[in-house]
Amino acid sequence: MPFTGGVKCRIRQTAGTSRCIRPYIVATIVLAAHSACAPHGQADVSPGSGQTITRVTSPGINTRITSERRISSHVLRASMHQAWAALIATYQQLEIPLDLEDTANRRLGNPRVRGRRIGGERLSRYFECGQASMGRPRADQYDVTYSIFSRIIKDDDGRTVLLTELDGSARPTSVSTNPVHCESKGTLEQRIADIVSELLQSAGVPR
Repeated sequence: MPFTGGVKCRIRQTAGTSRCIRPYIVATIVLAAHSACAPHGQADVSPGSGQTITRVTSPGINTRITSERRISSHVLRASMHQAWAALIATYQQLEIPLDLEDTANRRLGNPRVRGRRIGGERLSRYFECGQASMGRPRADQYDVTYSIFSRIIKDDDGRTVLLTELDGSARPTSVSTNPVHCESKGTLEQRIADIVSELLQSAGVPR
């Protein structure tokens, strides 16, 4: 489950935004001297729980690398209750279906969403999945499945903070093949934060 465990993170500051990056990079090498192995250079890319796992198999060696998880962070000038209500309304406005709505812990999201658009926008606005034929974005040409979770918390300074985590994968519609990883561009996380802020402002809460 996202946002659990109390894992410390390092904060990366950008203009108007801070990003929490948790160190989830893991590399495991398994020697398989007596087992049958796939040909050198074969890769299997499998997304899961907001992480990207890549296995590259060569004779006698299997390497597994798990990418670090990135969480977008935005400070809100509102109470936890106000921010939570605005967050729910934001997901409704963007037409993102909810599989989880945990009011007690103020977290919501969905681990497996499929669709061609989010809030009326093409998925290529939000995801970088590489390019398909004719240089077109895979995010618009392939079937994309993504996970998205947001949470409202109080930081150590007592400020209300919105956290959002987004990750996805894509595969061709007519070909059976391994999915490719889709990296978030950060634009959906920013759009969620902007809509939340606009809803709070319209309710009389200053930015």
